Amino acid sequence: MASIELRGEIYYIRWRENGQTRAKSLRTGSKKHAEKKLSQFEAERAPGQRIPPAEAYARWLRFKEHIDAVVPETIRSYREKLDAIFAAWDRVPMHKWRRSMLEDYLVSRKTMGRNSKRALLSILKSWRRWAVDNGIDVADFIGNMRIRREPARRMSTLTLDQVQAVLEQARQHADGEASHHHAPYMEAPVALAAYAGLSLGDIVSLDWREVDLKEAWITRPRQKTGVDLDIPIVPPLREILLRAHMKQGRPRSGQVCAGMPPNKSALSKPLHSLQRAAGIKPAPQGENGWHRYRRSLGTNLMRLGTPLPVVAAILGHAHGSISTLLYEIPDRSDVEEAMRRYGTALE
Repeated sequence: MASIELRGEIYYIRWRENGQTRAKSLRTGSKKHAEKKLSQFEAERAPGQRIPPAEAYARWLRFKEHIDAVVPETIRSYREKLDAIFAAWDRVPMHKWRRSMLEDYLVSRKTMGRNSKRALLSILKSWRRWAVDNGIDVADFIGNMRIRREPARRMSTLTLDQVQAVLEQARQHADGEASHHHAPYMEAPVALAAYAGLSLGDIVSLDWREVDLKEAWITRPRQKTGVDLDIPIVPPLREILLRAHMKQGRPRSGQVCAGMPPNKSALSKPLHSLQRAAGIKPAPQGENGWHRYRRSLGTNLMRLGTPLPVVAAILGHAHGSISTLLYEIPDRSDVEEAMRRYGTALE
């Protein structure tokens, strides 16, 4: 039996293990919080049911989807991060999972950035809390593992000229003018990412009922956050959407970007091909994807003097979001331009 005791102003938990008395600080002076942590401690040490990892994972996903009402885009994000790890560990009983397994897995993911690894740890902790609360025997294979946050910086973006060059390549693919037109469906998705700042999840699920071509507006809840988006359609985007609408026979509803493969990963290769054809050099690892166009819209709006709250509204960010504040971080060209102006003023 474990118990709590007050030492000075801090509560400690005491328990017997392997014939020895052990103690651990609970880092709280509140008896109520200490008792709650004691209950959690005892629940984790109590023998739980032992089920296959795949079954526990599937039950957690069903819980998140149907009980927590997590949006489909977030469920897909969970699967993208966790499918590989549960497949790799499926033959190891969960009560035998060890921190060394997690460390080896993270080392093996050479293309995964620090922030992605931090996100993976956060999701794994959420899954383990759910498993323990539901009486499933899972070892504490995460413990106090932490991954240092990457320094805040502005990630790779495209200039307006580069965006237009990529869209020109996409138009040639759509019209069959390109030498390799394997992806004729790319023009509308790239335009929606570059000119409206839609995420790939929003692009894939965008319906014609959410697009008012007459009034030139897109109105929909963001797929990931549920925040309502009201975005004016700029003339170049309207022209591309009108062309796509005509090709589809002017439907009233249905997928705007028809013909796209259902698997998101299959959309990366044609995008990279368009960028190479447009003469754009690859960005650092993890910055070459669809989100680069969303970042580019925010950055270009800031450089045109758009107030930060307006940029946040266009991108569907919450007020004061860290994601929006990143657009205020200067890059080398901003510093160079500022010093050029200063030098001119000194003349």
